Amino acid sequence: MLALHVQMESEKPDMQEYTFTQKFTSDELGLGGVALASYLDQLYIAWTGSDHAINLIVSRDDGQSFDYSTKIILDEESYNRPALAVYQNRLYIAWINTRGLICLMYSTDNGNSFNPDTKSISDQSTFASGFLAGTSHAEGYDGPALTVCQNRLHVAWAGQDQHLNFMYSTDGGKSFDTGTQFISPEKSYFHITRSQRATNPPAMYITDKNYPGPALGVHNGQLYCAWTGQDSSINIMSSIDSGQTFDSSTKIISEQTSHSAPAIGSHRGQGVLCWQGTGNWNPTLNLQLFAGGNFYDSSTAQHITFTDSTDRAPAILSHHGRLIVAWCGTNNRQINLATY
Repeated sequence: MLALHVQMESEKPDMQEYTFTQKFTSDELGLGGVALASYLDQLYIAWTGSDHAINLIVSRDDGQSFDYSTKIILDEESYNRPALAVYQNRLYIAWINTRGLICLMYSTDNGNSFNPDTKSISDQSTFASGFLAGTSHAEGYDGPALTVCQNRLHVAWAGQDQHLNFMYSTDGGKSFDTGTQFISPEKSYFHITRSQRATNPPAMYITDKNYPGPALGVHNGQLYCAWTGQDSSINIMSSIDSGQTFDSSTKIISEQTSHSAPAIGSHRGQGVLCWQGTGNWNPTLNLQLFAGGNFYDSSTAQHITFTDSTDRAPAILSHHGRLIVAWCGTNNRQINLATY
């Protein structure tokens, strides 16, 4: 395993607090976060609504507003956030259906709609629907991660046992090849909140579940995975064989902690990590920019703490030379987009 660089307080670059000067707050409500994609020179946003329907909309002004004439409500349901990716000039969407299975579909008309005939369903699942006691618990499970690296469409998720799972398409994006599935020994974080009923004798019951999954991102042609480990630390590892596997020997354990999935990506030659903070369960948005070309040296990384907060996974995207950050607001679930 790579040696963890532990910084002394005197070594750490100054942490900056930042207030977004360009921010759009939508009336739309999202479950578990949002997904972003840059396609045909426009910004696409996808989310799962409070009614569990999957939504997609276009922003024509780099996230300053939504063009509601472009809003699509898919005839599909999910308990958690979907994922978007652009592969072979097509816009793809992936999600976990209400049975816990991974679904994939793409647009055949330049993002105006999604063709149901292109839908594929994998046998792999993130949760066992038969064991869920109500949809509020299912909403605690994370959606899939989707990205493209070296002309392959990759998906990642946390299994029922919290192990990280990876798979990719071998048929040009029509489906995911189960023969490519790689199950990592690494496991993701989970948290269960229990309360006590006023009964005699008192009985405990589950009020909330949080099972964040992995995030995928590409930086300098390298495929990376970021996830929140079982000790709440944010972990990063890379694939050294074009996404066929992820070697735990490449893993680094960040000093940063979270209770949700992070986001990982690239912007203007810098590696980017975004996450929800954990100080006293204070879900402040955080951003870290790595100038050294990789994520393995945080000694010169720029750490920004935003005045906004979220209690679910954020999303990031490099679009038109700008870094777009998207999240659902704490408690109110309103979708926010901002430019850093």
